[in-house]
Amino acid sequence: MAYKRKGRKEVKLPPKKQDRDTRGFKVLFAVITAAVMVIVSFAIIFSNPDSSNGPPPPPPFEITLPKDEGQHNDSEEFWKLDLSLMNQFGNRFSINLDYYLHETGPQERVVTITDEGNVSGEEFFLHIREGSLGIGYEKLNLTFDSSFGTDTWTGDYAVPYQYTYEGQATDGVDEIYYFDLVMTAVKDHLLLGDKGTILLSDSDGNAMGTIKGYMITRLSVTGTFRYLGEAHSVTGDAWYEHEWGATSFHGMEELRLHLSTASELFLMRYFDPQNEQIIKELVYYSKPDGKVIELGPGDYELEYLRYWIDPRFQPSTIRCFPSEWRFSYSSASTDITFHTSVADQMEKYHWEGSVSISGTIDGISASGRGFALLNHAYFSQPNVLGFVRDDSVNTAPILTVNIENSIPMDNATVFYQVNGGIWESVAMTHEGGNVWKAELSISSGNVKAYVDAYDLAGKKITSEQMEWPI
Repeated sequence: MAYKRKGRKEVKLPPKKQDRDTRGFKVLFAVITAAVMVIVSFAIIFSNPDSSNGPPPPPPFEITLPKDEGQHNDSEEFWKLDLSLMNQFGNRFSINLDYYLHETGPQERVVTITDEGNVSGEEFFLHIREGSLGIGYEKLNLTFDSSFGTDTWTGDYAVPYQYTYEGQATDGVDEIYYFDLVMTAVKDHLLLGDKGTILLSDSDGNAMGTIKGYMITRLSVTGTFRYLGEAHSVTGDAWYEHEWGATSFHGMEELRLHLSTASELFLMRYFDPQNEQIIKELVYYSKPDGKVIELGPGDYELEYLRYWIDPRFQPSTIRCFPSEWRFSYSSASTDITFHTSVADQMEKYHWEGSVSISGTIDGISASGRGFALLNHAYFSQPNVLGFVRDDSVNTAPILTVNIENSIPMDNATVFYQVNGGIWESVAMTHEGGNVWKAELSISSGNVKAYVDAYDLAGKKITSEQMEWPI
């Protein structure tokens, strides 16, 4: 028998009334339960429309720091430092420190030192050593041990981040170099790509690999640097980069530029190895206040002004790399040129070294220092496809030369002689593509002519000689 409370009295319910209340409660409970199940089902379907094909995909990867400062279980990983240093006498040193953790094979340390004033007598120094590389997990605690010395590189993750670096190398007896540096972050971390991930695919959409990484675009540096027996008290700037992942090709260019306006410019390009097309491009402009602007291909222009021919591959292949550039970003009144400080800064497989910058940045006359990594080679192989004349105007023949090359031609000149006299010359005009033209003013006589042309690497090509009467 059920009871119903009424005020302070308890009143017995009749049996029929009790059954009706119980049945009504059950029906109401069933209706509410069914409605909740329908709502939950729709929420699942609309939040994961492909749920019928399997479990939902994992959330996208996102770098978190300082956790991702440490080692990852990927096929390739590296930690990189660019150092632009000045000693107590105003002499400049540009230094690149790389530590490579390979999936197979030995671990490596690669050090380059560019003495831009050549005060040491060693303008460019390359030091590659194999050894035991330890990193640590969830923070940077790098050690590198080899028969030539021990390096340590550790992070202190207070705000701002600070790093201490000590490294050395000997030739077995004498010290080659020694660093004892403190680096303090001036800018915040900058994640590459989409939250720290770059997905690469070729021109046909085939996956080529994944890279994860981040940078600190500017750190202030103080410390001691000894090089070839000379001690230097140094200050300057550093650029720190950490990447890991796997790719099936290595054709790339990377520019890391410190500008005197306390801003930085980063440009990375990846090339399809089959057709040399750019398949991935990242450009970041970090303003003095730390605000980062990502530029698209239509926002800026990068022009290659000069190339340097790698002497290691001559004469079989005229392989070359860019050595002077122009970068313009009109909406920010930025137009700068930069060139390599020393021509030959080749590492083991690629060119990587310092560049000097001048121009206008944010409308202000400025300068800067930076580094370029060039792992995409060009080839200087000019070839004359044809040299012809247009006789429609007999006394002012127009000569046309067609020159193909994988890098642009710089200039072309017609040399001509009339009746065995002195050789004269006329500069040719670039008509676009491979075509160059020049007009000769000749009234009469027997004419001989040929063309000399140079590409942006300084490679010369000479056409066959043409002869005709007027």
